[in-house]
Amino acid sequence: MMRTCASAALGILALAACKTAPTKSPLVAGHAVPANGLPTDGTITHELAPLLMGRVVLDRDVDVAAHSATLVSTLIEQDASCTDDPPDYEQDYNRYYECHQVDDARTWEAEGVAATPVAAATAWRKRAVTLYGATGALCNGVTHGDSGLFGRWRTSQTSLTAQAGASDDAMASVAAQAVLQHNQVLLTTLDAPCLAKAIVVRDQALPPLEVWSFERADAMLVAAVARELSPATAPTSAGSAILSNATETPVDALPVVFSIRSPHGRRHLVIGQRTETDCNGVNQLGGIWEVTGTATHPVLRELVRTALDHDDSQFAPTFVADLDRDGWPDIVTDQGVHVTRADEATYVQWIKFDDVFDGPWCGD
Repeated sequence: MMRTCASAALGILALAACKTAPTKSPLVAGHAVPANGLPTDGTITHELAPLLMGRVVLDRDVDVAAHSATLVSTLIEQDASCTDDPPDYEQDYNRYYECHQVDDARTWEAEGVAATPVAAATAWRKRAVTLYGATGALCNGVTHGDSGLFGRWRTSQTSLTAQAGASDDAMASVAAQAVLQHNQVLLTTLDAPCLAKAIVVRDQALPPLEVWSFERADAMLVAAVARELSPATAPTSAGSAILSNATETPVDALPVVFSIRSPHGRRHLVIGQRTETDCNGVNQLGGIWEVTGTATHPVLRELVRTALDHDDSQFAPTFVADLDRDGWPDIVTDQGVHVTRADEATYVQWIKFDDVFDGPWCGD
């Protein structure tokens, strides 16, 4: 397990965390456009809201007292092969550490209701919305603005009991509050007939979203991204690279790459990641590039490159749309959203997910 990040799937939303505080995107009234260029009226979380158990995320990082909190705990089962085939630390650090987790490692999920009304939820009471999937608008629905709270945390029974300061008899109630206080998001309930297929929610009063297409990239683009993400390739300040021979990239180093195109072919981007192994185990490297040139000689101009630390779906699109109509897309994944611009891309996670099982540093 890595030191800083972890991920886990829940329904259609994968929850991920790094120990960095997410940037808030508060809702505002009227038709104001903040400095980042994204209109926030009638929108949720950078205009994109993933669905979580039939609910919409209103605020990724809130500090609200809760009542009526409930808790669900799931034991993280150890792989039987840990005993039958013990991993070697030097050969497979990631599996080695997973096999040495404490016996009572658990994932905790807590739900509650805000003790007092929260403005961000109140503003979304009975709001008519449109739900979108990868192919476009799916159906209409309505929000309730019920100030629901949700928290998720992975730790051990012993550690959580100690941090909550509770006896076993009082564990459930106190632990639920502890999980919500440690890591909570504000949710609103959503009624719509297409919940199972929807990814994004948007106020019906706003113009319809222009949905972009995405698909697995062809061999030339995969090879170009592999070259860009090679450990021997330093980040490019000019952001440009040309690759004309796909055979230069070893098969086992080929990344997962998606080709993203605007309607009518006005703009072409690629988003991709590859896996590498070092002394801290399996790591993911990812990036986003604009594509120019030709199909046989693609030119990549770098927008962002980053280490992912096990967030293996952070660079796999589930929905792409140009929200502010500037010609550049926002790319939704199971983990969050990449907001692209002409010279950069920023990433916003949906929900934090902290993991107390920290491994040693390289060389420890």
